Amino acid sequence: MYQPERPARISRRSQTAFRYTGEPVIVEKQGIPSVALVSLGDFDILERLRQEKATGNFARLAGQAAREAAGPESSEEEIVESVKRSREELYRDRYARR
Repeated sequence: MYQPERPARISRRSQTAFRYTGEPVIVEKQGIPSVALVSLGDFDILERLRQEKATGNFARLAGQAAREAAGPESSEEEIVESVKRSREELYRDRYARR
Protein backbone atom coordinates (compact mmCIF):
# COMPACT_ATOMS: atom_id res chain seq x y z
CA MET A 1 0.00 0.00 0.00
CA TYR A 2 1.27 3.46 -0.92
CA GLN A 3 2.29 5.64 1.99
CA PRO A 4 3.10 9.25 1.20
CA GLU A 5 6.38 10.54 2.51
CA ARG A 6 6.26 12.67 5.59
CA PRO A 7 7.10 16.27 4.84
CA ALA A 8 10.54 17.41 5.88
CA ARG A 9 10.57 19.47 9.05
CA ILE A 10 12.70 22.53 9.41
CA SER A 11 13.89 23.24 12.91
CA ARG A 12 12.89 26.50 14.48
CA ARG A 13 16.59 27.35 14.85
CA SER A 14 17.11 26.91 11.09
CA GLN A 15 14.02 28.99 10.34
CA THR A 16 15.24 31.76 12.61
CA ALA A 17 18.75 31.67 11.14
CA PHE A 18 17.38 31.88 7.61
CA ARG A 19 14.92 34.62 8.48
CA TYR A 20 17.46 36.89 10.15
CA THR A 21 20.70 36.16 8.31
CA GLY A 22 19.40 35.27 4.87
CA GLU A 23 21.94 32.46 4.70
CA PRO A 24 20.83 29.36 2.77
CA VAL A 25 19.61 26.42 4.84
CA ILE A 26 20.03 22.83 3.65
CA VAL A 27 17.15 20.53 4.63
CA GLU A 28 18.06 16.90 5.09
CA LYS A 29 15.78 13.91 5.02
CA GLN A 30 17.17 10.89 6.80
CA GLY A 31 20.57 12.56 6.77
CA ILE A 32 20.55 13.17 3.00
CA PRO A 33 20.35 16.76 1.69
CA SER A 34 17.09 17.10 -0.20
CA VAL A 35 16.24 20.80 -0.56
CA ALA A 36 17.70 24.20 0.18
CA LEU A 37 16.01 27.33 1.41
CA VAL A 38 17.46 30.35 -0.33
CA SER A 39 16.43 33.97 -0.51
CA LEU A 40 14.36 35.14 -3.46
CA GLY A 41 17.32 37.21 -4.62
CA ASP A 42 19.54 34.13 -4.69
CA PHE A 43 16.78 32.17 -6.41
CA ASP A 44 16.50 34.86 -9.12
CA ILE A 45 20.26 34.69 -9.66
CA LEU A 46 20.12 30.90 -9.92
CA GLU A 47 17.27 31.04 -12.45
CA ARG A 48 19.11 33.67 -14.52
CA LEU A 49 22.27 31.53 -14.56
CA ARG A 50 20.23 28.47 -15.54
CA GLN A 51 18.59 30.40 -18.39
CA GLU A 52 21.93 31.79 -19.59
CA LYS A 53 23.40 28.29 -19.62
CA ALA A 54 20.46 26.93 -21.61
CA THR A 55 20.66 29.83 -24.07
CA GLY A 56 24.42 29.36 -24.45
CA ASN A 57 24.01 25.63 -25.06
CA PHE A 58 21.33 26.30 -27.66
CA ALA A 59 23.45 28.89 -29.45
CA ARG A 60 26.43 26.54 -29.45
CA LEU A 61 24.38 23.65 -30.83
CA ALA A 62 22.69 25.87 -33.43
CA GLY A 63 26.09 27.11 -34.59
CA GLN A 64 27.39 23.57 -34.80
CA ALA A 65 24.34 22.46 -36.81
CA ALA A 66 24.76 25.40 -39.18
CA ARG A 67 28.42 24.56 -39.75
CA GLU A 68 27.59 20.90 -40.37
CA ALA A 69 24.80 21.78 -42.81
CA ALA A 70 27.01 24.31 -44.63
CA GLY A 71 24.45 24.64 -47.38
CA PRO A 72 22.18 27.43 -48.51
CA GLU A 73 19.35 28.26 -46.14
CA SER A 74 16.06 26.57 -47.04
CA SER A 75 13.08 28.69 -48.00
CA GLU A 76 9.90 28.55 -45.96
CA GLU A 77 8.16 26.62 -48.76
CA GLU A 78 10.94 24.01 -48.80
CA ILE A 79 10.70 23.58 -45.05
CA VAL A 80 6.90 23.18 -45.18
CA GLU A 81 7.17 20.57 -47.96
CA SER A 82 9.87 18.69 -46.06
CA VAL A 83 7.71 18.60 -42.94
CA LYS A 84 4.71 17.36 -44.97
CA ARG A 85 6.80 14.56 -46.51
CA SER A 86 8.17 13.58 -43.10
CA ARG A 87 4.68 13.48 -41.60
CA GLU A 88 3.32 11.39 -44.47
CA GLU A 89 6.23 8.96 -44.19
CA LEU A 90 5.80 8.71 -40.42
CA TYR A 91 2.06 8.13 -40.81
CA ARG A 92 2.63 5.38 -43.38
CA ASP A 93 5.23 3.70 -41.16
CA ARG A 94 3.13 3.95 -38.04
CA TYR A 95 -0.31 3.07 -39.39
CA ALA A 96 0.39 0.87 -42.42
CA ARG A 97 -1.42 -2.44 -42.29
CA ARG A 98 1.04 -5.23 -41.92
